[in-house]
Amino acid sequence: MTFKRIRLPRFAIALAAAVLCFASVAQAGPPLICHAIEIGQAESLPWISHNWNLSGSENYDTKYLVRDTLEILA
Repeated sequence: MTFKRIRLPRFAIALAAAVLCFASVAQAGPPLICHAIEIGQAESLPWISHNWNLSGSENYDTKYLVRDTLEILA
């Protein structure tokens, strides 16, 4: 009985150490979404926002979104 009591805490400590050793650093969001990408002279949709969140104050009319996207991809 005492053997099991000693073995369980050692296992828990070893497991916690293994998890902490192999844990990777968490990043806040994928770079493609959260960070600006320099595209040079490539065409892009004509909206802009300097924040991470499109607030709706942009002047792009989204009813042309499909047409403009297909035009850029063609």
